[in-house]
Amino acid sequence: MSRLSSIQNKIASKIFTGIGSTGTLETVDTKTVDKWGDATIVYNTGTSIKIVPYNLIDFSRTYTPFGDLGEKESDAVIPYGTSFGVNDRITFDGQAYKIIQVEKYLFVDGNLAWAIRLVKKH
Repeated sequence: MSRLSSIQNKIASKIFTGIGSTGTLETVDTKTVDKWGDATIVYNTGTSIKIVPYNLIDFSRTYTPFGDLGEKESDAVIPYGTSFGVNDRITFDGQAYKIIQVEKYLFVDGNLAWAIRLVKKH
């Protein structure tokens, strides 16, 4: 087993299984725009994922520890093998969020996990 695989497995068992929350990931199926320019997004059926949210703060304030974190935004980490994209929806703890930014946790030509920025849906 490579060093990367070993660390990915440790993160999966100690972080995602150990302290992660269960969420539902719904990927974008189609996106249509009407004649007024309003977009309608249709999502695929949800799949269960593990998610570790952080930077969850009072949404009435803006908090910027490592950069700009706008109102109703928070960050989370999801497992490296998860297939998703910007505008997909994640629901956990009874609240739906839209993925607005994606970053990799890089390590030795691989990815340990995905860091995502979420915005709270109405």
